[in-house]
Amino acid sequence: MNFAAVLLWLLVINLGIVFGAGLYEARIVVPLWASSPPDSLRSPDSGRRFWAFVTTIPLTLLTLASLVATGHAQGPRRDWWLTAALVILVERLATFSYFIPTMLRLHRAAMPRAEITARLTQWARLNYLRSALTLIAWVARASGSASRPETAQAANRMLSQQLASLAAGALSRPLLPGRGPR
Repeated sequence: MNFAAVLLWLLVINLGIVFGAGLYEARIVVPLWASSPPDSLRSPDSGRRFWAFVTTIPLTLLTLASLVATGHAQGPRRDWWLTAALVILVERLATFSYFIPTMLRLHRAAMPRAEITARLTQWARLNYLRSALTLIAWVARASGSASRPETAQAANRMLSQQLASLAAGALSRPLLPGRGPR
């Protein structure tokens, strides 16, 4: 197995982990954070204890390496790989320009609880978009890795189903406890 193949599969595996962990965070951790801000924002401290080792460093490096490697790749798989790398690059830019700084500000800010809750609600809503980008990149990368067209078609069907499920979950459930339906 050559370097490009290893890079491809590391990206697929990492994107799957990131997507699953992102759903866990949206459904379990964000409600914990919202339970009694600002103190509740520190527990669990998933940013420093988990995300730094799963996405901040590895996914960012895999994304940059993928962008370089797609310049040397050829064939139909290159398009899927490039799509995945560009989509996840957008996700990485959003993470570094909005998600990380916003959460750090919420941890450090001396602002009223209502303002913290409002900002956390906005963060949580935008986080669903970030999860969708991760899912799109994951399925695009997995589709490009498929050796048979029917496997790629199955991956695309899975993407459609997962995006519909993600959208339905995001719209049907309150983001924060006690906030009622949207």
